[in-house]
Amino acid sequence: LMFSREVAQVFANEEYWSGLPLIPVLVLVIYCTYIYQFAVNYEFFKSQPRIVAVGTVIAGVLNIILNSVMIPHWGMYGAVGATLLSYVTLALMHFIVVKHWKLEKYPLKILPVIW
Repeated sequence: LMFSREVAQVFANEEYWSGLPLIPVLVLVIYCTYIYQFAVNYEFFKSQPRIVAVGTVIAGVLNIILNSVMIPHWGMYGAVGATLLSYVTLALMHFIVVKHWKLEKYPLKILPVIW
């Protein structure tokens, strides 16, 4: 993934090169998706799919609001920024939910999961 910009330059026409700076941010979005799966799978394991649905809806609504604000100002950079912010929020929400869960102690610490 570190070389994805260079690989995209080799395979994409020059008309797509303006979007190459977005690739590292999108990689962070994918990493956020990977990270929040730990908490989400724990929520599913504990039979709490409503929590997952509520978090997803909140992140989706946040993404729509951020897109409506950021895209007119920054274009595609605003869109990718809004996406990153909504995925970070989604990951944080799920980790906060499982860390403060009264049902059972969440077995993982957040920082080792991220690093």
